[in-house]
Amino acid sequence: MKILFFIELLYNAAGTERISTDVANKLYEETHWDIKFIVLSNNTQTAFTLNPNIKVESINGNLSSPIRSIQKLRKLIKKETPNYVINVATTMSRISI
Repeated sequence: MKILFFIELLYNAAGTERISTDVANKLYEETHWDIKFIVLSNNTQTAFTLNPNIKVESINGNLSSPIRSIQKLRKLIKKETPNYVINVATTMSRISI
């Protein structure tokens, strides 16, 4: 099973990032599924500890150019062929849908 978490960024030490990394870590611990974070920003650093088996990849997109971000995400989803894409926050839903 392959899961992609789509989030704007992971380097902020805020609630959304903390909860997302906690959920991904627990999910990996329980299932050992292939889990990856796809970040919109070009910074792939994380503010919270992430299991080393969970990867982080950037699509180098931005909110001011959503069409370009949509194209990059679509290309990445075709390449990765995930079973699930989990949008973290409303902004990411607008891009991924």
